Amino acid sequence: MSNKNMDLFHKRLREEIKATGYTMAEASRQMGESSPQRLNDVVNGRQKIPTEMLASAAGIGVDILYVITGKHRATEDSLSEDEQILVQHYRSLKESDKQAIYQVSETMAAYRIHKESE
Repeated sequence: MSNKNMDLFHKRLREEIKATGYTMAEASRQMGESSPQRLNDVVNGRQKIPTEMLASAAGIGVDILYVITGKHRATEDSLSEDEQILVQHYRSLKESDKQAIYQVSETMAAYRIHKESE
């Protein structure tokens, strides 16, 4: 892993902690760290991010997928109102109905892609 990627991890962790609304000291306490210095060392790039720290950070609302990959996880908040309703309806279906909906949507998408390529 390049040093550039490691620098990005540290910066993204700092950014995500700030997004939770915690100060570094508060985040450190919430994550179960015995001292805020370890978290400060990590977000300032003086220490690699330990896996247990990532797990603890997830517990306070840090998007660790973003910290590692630079891509935010999809959340229901990122869906439009229509999409949220569609997901709620889908989740209320029995499994055989979910499979039918999946097959219909897959067929419709394939048809559209085929038509667009003509």
